Amino acid sequence: MAFTDSDKEISLMAKLLNDADEYSMKLGASVTGDKSHATYKPLLEYKTPEQKGSLVQGNVKGQPEKLTQKFGVEGVMK
Repeated sequence: MAFTDSDKEISLMAKLLNDADEYSMKLGASVTGDKSHATYKPLLEYKTPEQKGSLVQGNVKGQPEKLTQKFGVEGVMK
């Protein structure tokens, strides 16, 4: 697992290796702008041996601790 907290991204990434197969998931936000007027784009990315992709699209403006938008993800990766 890895945690990133930089000017460009706030995220948590987990990776699982099963023999030669690699699975990973990243959850967080990419950040653009400066600290007084930042834009946060949600990240929910996955990677499997068969495919990789993103499950979230959109932008949210404001400070991370003041955001009230909630979302959930359901489903199964095959």
